[in-house]
Amino acid sequence: MPDNQMANKDIHEICSEIGKVQAFGLECRLLDEDHLPLLCSWRNHSDVLPFMNDTRKVSPDILRFWFRRISKGSTAIYHVVFRQNQPVGFTGLNYIDWINRTYEEETFLNPEYIGHKLGLHIYLCRELIVKKLGLETAFVSIRIGNGRAISLVNKLAYELLNTNNGFHMYRSECGTRRKALKTIARAQGMEDEFILHFGDELDRHILQASSISGMKQAISADKPDMISD
Repeated sequence: MPDNQMANKDIHEICSEIGKVQAFGLECRLLDEDHLPLLCSWRNHSDVLPFMNDTRKVSPDILRFWFRRISKGSTAIYHVVFRQNQPVGFTGLNYIDWINRTYEEETFLNPEYIGHKLGLHIYLCRELIVKKLGLETAFVSIRIGNGRAISLVNKLAYELLNTNNGFHMYRSECGTRRKALKTIARAQGMEDEFILHFGDELDRHILQASSISGMKQAISADKPDMISD
């Protein structure tokens, strides 16, 4: 289980420990410099760029500088996602806090695959990475106009925290997220594979999520009604 010692390792050390990630019909390959021209073309595409946190176009040189900087640390892990050996998307965990087991997530698709309903499959595959790293609480910032991404996190029961400067900020606790992912896996005919990867740990997190939900409901019931006529 990762702890504060993870902060003293570089990304390649960390990822070598979790091994190859291949599940749910996808393969997540650790981002390397050879992927950067492809990533640059995806990110600058008109179907992707308007929904990025930074909507300025980037060059391969800028991405190369970014990649070399994050590769020296231990708080960001990025993967290119493949299906049948074809690159279909990009996903990452950044601002990783190994002590509190939190992270921010980022995902976007190869523009050729937008509308192919691959987002949920990528979330399923990435959750396996999250499990192997021992992380739990996810945060994600989504532009208000990004309907596809908002629909996706709503399906996964992410909690809306606030809306500022044109972005929604969401949080997702491990148990709630995996319970929703299991339901999705069942609908996609992948429940057996999901249980194979998550098994007993899933039951533990779902029990924790149910306990937290029950506590929130009890607290809410004790609050006075603030609605006035």
